[in-house]
Amino acid sequence: MHNTNDHFKFPDDVISELTSLESISLDIIASGQKSVPFGRKFSELTSLRKMKTDFCNLATLSNNTFADLPYLDSIDLNGCLVKSYILCAMCGKQLKLLSLASVELSYTDFWRFIADFGALSVETMTDILPTIIDLPEPFFDFLYNIGVQKLLLNKNRFIKAIPATFYTFGKFSTTLKVLDFSDNHLKEIRYNMARLSRLDLQGNDLGQFLATNTYMDSNKTALIEINLSLNYIHMLNFSIFHGHSMLEKINLSNNTLPDITFDVSSLKALMWLDLSSNKISIFKKKTIASLTTLIETNNLKIDLSANVLQCSCHSEYFIKWIADNSRSFLYSQTYKCKFGNGTVIVLGQIEQIALQLQKECASHTALIICISVAISTACIALVFGLVYRYRWKIRYMYYMTKSRYTQYTPLNTGIDHTYNAFISYADTDKDFVINEWIPQIEHNSNLKLCIHQRDFVPGEEINHNITRSIHESKKTICIITKDFLDSHFCMFEFNMARMESIYSRNGQSVLFLVFYEQILPKELPLFVLEHVQQQSYIEYPHDEQGNVVFWEKTSNRVIQT
Repeated sequence: MHNTNDHFKFPDDVISELTSLESISLDIIASGQKSVPFGRKFSELTSLRKMKTDFCNLATLSNNTFADLPYLDSIDLNGCLVKSYILCAMCGKQLKLLSLASVELSYTDFWRFIADFGALSVETMTDILPTIIDLPEPFFDFLYNIGVQKLLLNKNRFIKAIPATFYTFGKFSTTLKVLDFSDNHLKEIRYNMARLSRLDLQGNDLGQFLATNTYMDSNKTALIEINLSLNYIHMLNFSIFHGHSMLEKINLSNNTLPDITFDVSSLKALMWLDLSSNKISIFKKKTIASLTTLIETNNLKIDLSANVLQCSCHSEYFIKWIADNSRSFLYSQTYKCKFGNGTVIVLGQIEQIALQLQKECASHTALIICISVAISTACIALVFGLVYRYRWKIRYMYYMTKSRYTQYTPLNTGIDHTYNAFISYADTDKDFVINEWIPQIEHNSNLKLCIHQRDFVPGEEINHNITRSIHESKKTICIITKDFLDSHFCMFEFNMARMESIYSRNGQSVLFLVFYEQILPKELPLFVLEHVQQQSYIEYPHDEQGNVVFWEKTSNRVIQT
């Protein structure tokens, strides 16, 4: 049916007889400002509910345009050229569907249009804005009381959809269940969508925003399905799906996700997860555990097609998991896998690939374990060897350091020493020290000896006493007997004196060996024999004449620096 400037109304006599007509599709040309494309007889079509235009050119869309079609509940003006929208053009209309798909309105007409929202249960708006703008902040406030259930805002040019703080964060109508924002230019979106069931955000640019934010301003939502495909998403905020206890379907296809970065454990109702055409190569074990639970409880289906998975010992558990749950992976026969050498294969027989990886990695694991054990053993042996080699140095440094923080008399680090000599002897030689050394050296030669039974600090650790006494003595005199060589503490004193010579006396020997018994060289420990061969020593003569010379030489030796 066609209307021109000369015949601006359809033939009423013909149309009025179609009383059972329920749907009509027609061309409309009404170029005059006051043109009315439908005659009065159209008002008699009481069954007419749906009208769709094919070719449409309206100079003005006003309240007179559909005045003679009072029974319409569905108006589709797809692609109609509307030059002007008059305020209240839709006033009084009780429509289930109003489609202005591909109808471009000016910004002023757009505001007039949303101000006219009436009692609609379905609302379709597609490609109605010719310029890139933010969605008007009070947009959903106009929709709040109109009973809208489905709102399609796809194929527009919105770049931001966030309400101002003085509005009620979107103020979504409680009847709104389906919202389509697909194929816009959205970089940010956030609304209170507590009662929404389906949300389509496909074909936007939300990747950067959703990496650290969420699209939801409510703690809980009744959302069942969400589409986030084609959004340049490289990662998602960990808590983006918290509060989505009813969410069953998630579409994240055609993004750049390398892994699942959001919390899967909160998605108790999830049944379908589309991760196709991303950059996924492997899942973390924690993620696999959560997904396995959903596979067992909800029969979850996962789509990993058009990703290049990793086939290596590092990902062996991941490939095995897919093989064990192959019925839960959609199009698994098309999955591709990349080996370490760069070879990419199609996982047509994923169970065989998983078994092959398991065998190869088992041998690699055994080899790695052997090498690791060998390296660890070598390192432990090296450490023990170094500790054993430098055991006396380590013990000396430990006790010297400890001495600096002791609660007793501070360590004498000056040139003068507290004692002229520290006497190291076995307990079996105590009488020799008390009856001979003290009278001859202290009384006759006026020198001061450090005798452990007399001069050690009571209550202090023995090793600490030994180290401190050696350090505060000018010389350390060792009374060498077989019992001395068998004594743990005597050997400790001997070695601490050696360390004192090396690390505190600039290499000057503080050891003075007195052989009280005849001992063969083979009976001496190597470190004692080495010292005997490099340093002078003296033997106790055990005769009266020889003793005089012995004590004289010993006194001179102690006095020497």
